[in-house]
Amino acid sequence: MDGDSDSQSETRPAKAKALAIQPVVGHVYRMRRQHPCGGWEWTVYRTGADIGMECTTCQRKVMLDRHRFESRVKGRAVPAD
Repeated sequence: MDGDSDSQSETRPAKAKALAIQPVVGHVYRMRRQHPCGGWEWTVYRTGADIGMECTTCQRKVMLDRHRFESRVKGRAVPAD
């Protein structure tokens, strides 16, 4: 039994970590679900343990913890030129 537990832990595959999106203040992100006002895009106004976002359609401000932000964001919105 000495080496049995070591050999089992060595054969397990390592968990793959998802690439985390690093929010940047001022950037606009598209979320997976639509806001009740009809808007899809949010501007980040605060970063840290919580992410502060403002809806670009109705200017509603919300705070999400970093894990929720990463799971709900679809991607960064391309600015219109």
